[in-house]
Amino acid sequence: MNQARSSGGAKPRPPEKGSFPLDHDAECKELMQSYLTCLRANRMVTSACMEQSKLYLQCRMDKGLMSQEEFTKLGFGDNTELDTSVKVTDGRRAGGLIAGMTRVDAIQKKQTSDQASSSSSS
Repeated sequence: MNQARSSGGAKPRPPEKGSFPLDHDAECKELMQSYLTCLRANRMVTSACMEQSKLYLQCRMDKGLMSQEEFTKLGFGDNTELDTSVKVTDGRRAGGLIAGMTRVDAIQKKQTSDQASSSSSS
């Protein structure tokens, strides 16, 4: 006898935001590939690929592959920027270790050097 059927457990619920259809016609494939390439290049740090993510989601919304939604409700907005005010030394702060701060420092250094490079080439 199938235990799962007779257990009467919790009923499955649909996703909060509704369906998220697959892009069968590859309408946003190029933007998806750009986002995935960015993730791989940045060791899967999503904050480094926010612009590509926004472009991909905007394409999906424009093509009817997902509901129109404000970007702030999708996790984009003022709080998506890295907090550069945190002073970290070797991954430590007054309260002790902060998980991931070594990676944040590396991203901040890269952004600073990229900005310096772009301003000197202008």
